[in-house]
Amino acid sequence: MSETKKKRRTAIPRTTGEGPSWIAIIATGVFQVWPVTAVLLFLKLRAMWKNKRLDAYRACLNAMGDVPAVSLRRMAGSLGKSEQEVSRLLTEMISNNYLGPEAYIDYSRGMLYLKHAGAQSESASASAAYSAGVDFGDLSSMIGDIAGIAGDIAGRLKREFTAAAAEAPQSTQKAAQPQPAPEKPAEAAATKAPAPETQPAATPQPTPAPNPMDDTLKQLKALNDEILDQAVSDKIDRIAALTRDIYSFVALNPEREIEVHKFMNYYLPTTMKLLKSYSLLERQSYQGENIVASRHDIEEILGTLVHAFEKQLDQLFAADAVDISSDITVLETMIAKDGLSHQQGMNLHL
Repeated sequence: MSETKKKRRTAIPRTTGEGPSWIAIIATGVFQVWPVTAVLLFLKLRAMWKNKRLDAYRACLNAMGDVPAVSLRRMAGSLGKSEQEVSRLLTEMISNNYLGPEAYIDYSRGMLYLKHAGAQSESASASAAYSAGVDFGDLSSMIGDIAGIAGDIAGRLKREFTAAAAEAPQSTQKAAQPQPAPEKPAEAAATKAPAPETQPAATPQPTPAPNPMDDTLKQLKALNDEILDQAVSDKIDRIAALTRDIYSFVALNPEREIEVHKFMNYYLPTTMKLLKSYSLLERQSYQGENIVASRHDIEEILGTLVHAFEKQLDQLFAADAVDISSDITVLETMIAKDGLSHQQGMNLHL
């Protein structure tokens, strides 16, 4: 399978335009051309909103700096916004390719990654240190000082103990040792009696590590039980089946886990988040305009997600499909060469 050329990071435009001038809007209002006034006012407000959004994107870039990963909580604190609002801004920037083709949000850790964090363990450690505000230089120095002090104390104690043992005369050591008292007959018999055998303590069984697939499927089933809409429930069943197949493939081929990295850390957590929102909206006693519109948007995107999950699973078997096709072609060629083809057998009977 040929590699697709990676897209470059899109620069954030300085402005999207100022829209219609206020003079034109006021002029159409003075002449009472109300439809034109409404359209011009809408275009002006939309241009102002877009320019304000671009300023927010640039503020996010300044808050990130040049690090490969950054904590959403830390960005929210520096920008003076909520974590949810920062997550929404970053999602828009990712969809517009303002952060590069490899950028994604890991909702399980609350982190924004500009590159695949699993490729280098050192980069993952560096990003974790950045999000926690730890300086590796100071930490290494502190650990080195503690190790040096502990080594000096241990060496000093060892030298003092060796010197004290060498100075003590052997006779003094023998006199200082208490002589065992003669045993009484009863005590000697008790000493010689064999001690009762003790049963070995049961070895505690190690607790099995939690399986992420089981946890994800349990969450999907719980959400499916809460949601009453049958069409949405059918899509959740399909998403759960595809998720199980993808996890099973990765379990059998762990070296190909990088191929589903974005699926497991972005698409799947975002899908779970949308389903939780849908369950909450569906339980409201009053289904107002905003609630109905939000439910409709989630129902629409679920169909797209089902297709994306199917495409992800199909791509995992692309290499296997090529190998199978090659094996069949070689096998057919050898059968024909050895005269074992079904068509050749029919010609012989004729």
